[in-house]
Amino acid sequence: MRRKLIAATVLALFTSLFMVQTALAGPYDSVFSQATFSTLVEYDKTEISAFEMRGFCSSADGKYLFGGLLQDIRHVIKIDAATGEPVGEYSDDEPGYPKGLCTDDRGYLYVGLANAANDGAVNFAIVEVSTMNEVKFVSTEIDGKVGVNGVYAVRLGEKYYLYLITNYDTDRLYRFDVTNPSNPVVDSSFGKNSGYTDLQELFGNAGCDANYLAVDGDGIIYMTAKVENGSKGDTVLKISADGKSIISKTALTEPYGIYLRDGYLLVSTYNGTDSIVYVINTSDLSVVCEIGNMDDSARYSGVTIAGGKIYISDQGYGLGDRILVSNKLEFPVPQPETAPATNTPATEQTISASDDAPVTGNSATAPVTTAAQTGDYTMVSVVLLAAASTALAISRKRK
Repeated sequence: MRRKLIAATVLALFTSLFMVQTALAGPYDSVFSQATFSTLVEYDKTEISAFEMRGFCSSADGKYLFGGLLQDIRHVIKIDAATGEPVGEYSDDEPGYPKGLCTDDRGYLYVGLANAANDGAVNFAIVEVSTMNEVKFVSTEIDGKVGVNGVYAVRLGEKYYLYLITNYDTDRLYRFDVTNPSNPVVDSSFGKNSGYTDLQELFGNAGCDANYLAVDGDGIIYMTAKVENGSKGDTVLKISADGKSIISKTALTEPYGIYLRDGYLLVSTYNGTDSIVYVINTSDLSVVCEIGNMDDSARYSGVTIAGGKIYISDQGYGLGDRILVSNKLEFPVPQPETAPATNTPATEQTISASDDAPVTGNSATAPVTTAAQTGDYTMVSVVLLAAASTALAISRKRK
């Protein structure tokens, strides 16, 4: 009887261990690893009178890509995702450096713009995707050398928000309410300073620079940055929805562009011939796989998914730039949870440069913490495995 009980215990422990390990895997883990890449289009700067494609994104319907070109005639080009052919363009009056690009599901393109002098102000424009006409141009005055890197638009509840990163001497993360695209306003409820977070304070380093970002439907912010080392980057961060604290972070080699889809981050690296795209699980920032390695790559400045294909912008390739495209991937439809999620507050401690106290909550306007971190799963797995091994040893001894 005792041997049967021990055997049942061992079986239950190993079953629990299997379930924990399975929970770590996302629905697309095997799909991303099947991606193979080829050149969609290579742009010769002498033909399009521009080069250095930095900003990069796709339209919500997957029909178009957008590239922000920084040198010669600075502008944004609208690209047919099937052919790579430019089919439209936008530039502001100056024109500025269009480093940050994103779209929303309403048909708007957002363009983060640093002025030509990189001094005194940062700007963004809201543009209609269909016509490439400017709807609104917004300028924010900031003293000293300042630029714009990433921008990201997301719907939270009934409102649309635009997140904007400034860099150089003033490193900040702003949030604007763009529900009315003709009248964007700074969201004073966000961050620690009435609409923005000081990233130097958040990262604990005055020499930091944030790159690009993505925001999920709960307001959780994912960001690539150079916190301490690297040419362009060294860290991917998961930041609370109010922008006040770091939930978790992981070290990577030159992370730069970032794209979010269904619990995964695609992070492109700005790393010469060693440029790749990391596929990362958002729950614990663990690396699922690495894709997109090309022997002749230049710098992967951005990555996106459109129409089931992964696109990578390779800044400075050849005589200009190129866009890489993957084979079409078959993404399964995520299955709904069998039981509704509970609202039990998580207890994991957030990481903050200025406050070491744990903060919990699950609203879009409060610091959001998660308990599903790699260390948690690893610890549970170790404990279960140890318990199973002990029970098995006892069973054998009693025999």
